[in-house]
Parts: sequence; structure tokens; C-alpha cells
Amino acid sequence: MLMLKLKNLRIVVPTLAIFVALVSVAQAVTLETIFDGGSRNFGSAFDVTNLSGSPISLTGAFEGSFNGGYNAPTPLPETEVWWRSGTLSTAALESASGWTLLGTDNPDPVGNEEVAAFDVGASLPLAAGETKGILVFVRGPVNDQPKPVVYTETGGGPNGTSYTDGTLQITNFYGMGISSVASPAYPAPDGNGINVNGRTWNGSIEYVPEPATLAMLVMALPLMLLRRRTPRRQ
Repeated sequence: MLMLKLKNLRIVVPTLAIFVALVSVAQAVTLETIFDGGSRNFGSAFDVTNLSGSPISLTGAFEGSFNGGYNAPTPLPETEVWWRSGTLSTAALESASGWTLLGTDNPDPVGNEEVAAFDVGASLPLAAGETKGILVFVRGPVNDQPKPVVYTETGGGPNGTSYTDGTLQITNFYGMGISSVASPAYPAPDGNGINVNGRTWNGSIEYVPEPATLAMLVMALPLMLLRRRTPRRQ
């Protein structure tokens, strides 16, 4: 029995070492929209789409502009990142249904066209070809300041602009206000709180490609162990 376990370890240890090495090789990639400034509100919403043929994961690390005007406190109230499956629409943004809070962080306020990093501490997978809606939001009193989330009025409707590196695509932009009907579980405004005329979020998203080698290795490991456990015929 001891010899069997030792033989298994001879396979498991090198295999795990290879697995760790492959994970470290999978470098994070960052896709940026613009940092042109211009306007601000309580939040900005947009679609993220995996254009590749393999799964990827948003790491939870973002950058954004958070204007510190209007006597905004430092740090700002928590920046919330929400997501839902499928492409965004006004109806989807008005409803609390289907939304999940990915996480929160407290970036420092900066000026227009400046960059603040924040990390919500949770990853978000995107299957090949999948689209999910994202909302970056800083909650505040009804129609009150600081309204710190910066976006640029690029025009052309929600789909007037898009940004892609061939793997991840960011598109379908909305500016998000808040109103008296806002849900405590999700910042869903009424129609007057959603700006649809091309409010392009100022920010960036970090993601990690999922190498096919990792998936193959995970599937192969149990087979390798099973082969070691099978006694040889005399």
C-alpha cells in the first residue's frame, strides 16, 4: 500500500507542479475604453462579450475615473459592480431581477481623465461567445451628489461605440442615475434615470484567458492516477 502511494505521488507532484506553472503563465490582459471625462453620474452600465472560442474570466480588477467634486468624501462610498446574463436594455436596467453583486471596493476620487484602480475581490467567468451586462455604481441619496462615476458622452445610442482586443469586447453603454424607486438590493432607477445616448464608461477591465492545456490537464490527472492503481498482469 505504501509503495502504491509513493508511486502515485511520483505522478501527482510533478503534475501539480506543471499545473501551477501553467496557471502562472496565463497572464492577465487589460482592455481599456477611454479616459476622456466629460460627464458623471451614480453609475455606468455596459456589455462585456467574450469573442473568442475559449472561456475567459474577468479577474475582478478594474480601473475607472471617480470625480471627487461636489465635496465628495474620501474615500468615496463603496463602488459596487453588478452583473447579469445577456445583453443590457433599458428594461433590464430598470429591474432588480437577474442582477448579482460581484463585489465592492473603495477607490479614491480622482479628476476627469485620471485613473483609479479598484478590485472587487471576485472573478466573473465568460464562456466562449457569452455576453454579460455590467454595472459600475456608487450608491448615494436620491438625486444628490457626489455622482462620481465618470463617462463620456460619445453619442450614437448605447451601441455607438465599442472597444475590443479581439478576445474581450466592451459595448452597449448607459449612464445610470438613481430615483425614488431605487431598490435597496439593486440600484434600479426609473426611465428618467437611464441615459441612453452613448454614455461611454471611462475605465478598464482585467481578464485572464483560460488555456485549453489547463482543462486537458485537469481531465487527464484522474486517468493517470487510475492507471497507476491498476495492478499489472503477471
